[in-house]
Amino acid sequence: MISVHISRLDLGSRASGIAAWVLAVVSVLGLALSASAADVQAGYDFFQSQPGFGGGAGGTFADLSGLGLGFVNLEGVPFSDPLLSGDSDFASADTIVRRDLDALDPIDAIPIELVSLSLKSIDPVDLTPLGGPFIGVLSDLWITVNQGGLIPNLPVYDPLNPLIGQMEIIHTSPAGGQFNSCLGDPADPGSCGALGVPGGGVYADAIFVVPGGDPNNLLDVLINTPAPRVAVSSSGSTWEHETGPPSGGPPGPPWQPRNFRILTIIHTGPHPVFAVLFGGGTPALSTWGLGIVVALLGGVGVWGFRKHVTA
Repeated sequence: MISVHISRLDLGSRASGIAAWVLAVVSVLGLALSASAADVQAGYDFFQSQPGFGGGAGGTFADLSGLGLGFVNLEGVPFSDPLLSGDSDFASADTIVRRDLDALDPIDAIPIELVSLSLKSIDPVDLTPLGGPFIGVLSDLWITVNQGGLIPNLPVYDPLNPLIGQMEIIHTSPAGGQFNSCLGDPADPGSCGALGVPGGGVYADAIFVVPGGDPNNLLDVLINTPAPRVAVSSSGSTWEHETGPPSGGPPGPPWQPRNFRILTIIHTGPHPVFAVLFGGGTPALSTWGLGIVVALLGGVGVWGFRKHVTA
């Protein structure tokens, strides 16, 4: 706290000077306060999926019961994998969400989009329940999103709608705060509400390939289909400003600058992820990013598949 003491003798001769000085102090303090709670810059958030286990008991899984295939345990394939980008700067990240605008202090709602996702079944999937040419056929299942082709060699064969929603970022201190988010429509159940965007949600591609095959090689692809839209949301999650130069992670545009990183994510979905903390620290187990896989292919008929036939 700054106190200004002015004697009666000063009032006459120095009034204008004192007034200017006080205004200058107020201006400097205002700048300092605004800088102490910096706006959140637009950028990208990186996540690592927790592997599924127990046939839908936990972790990341796809519900394929609508096709008679039951629950399929999934795991993330990092974007650094040689089949994909081969870039070690991505570390363990297999999911990327983009914040499209700066979020202004103290509270602001901004558009977000899930732009990249790479998941694969832990064990081969038996396609026999699909009948016909699939009887006795085993397959690896890939679940992919690659909006704008940000990740080299991450295939998506079917056209997908934008995976859009909003994030409400709240400063509770100069160091950080909380956020709420939704990838979905205002009419979706859960905590979307005003953060929903008409037609918003998560759309992904489902690609079945021969076991051990390359999803980029059409000779290895058996069938592919767009998955049904799914909505996900979170509330009361926490974040902090990342101070100083970004520590690790993909360098340069479009991935930097970064001054925001997620600490915890509170979501009711059954598919937990870790926030990838490039600068070190303990990643916080959370359940936001991969709620998108809930009933991912449930209810999709075989008629919806595109079968790749080679001569």
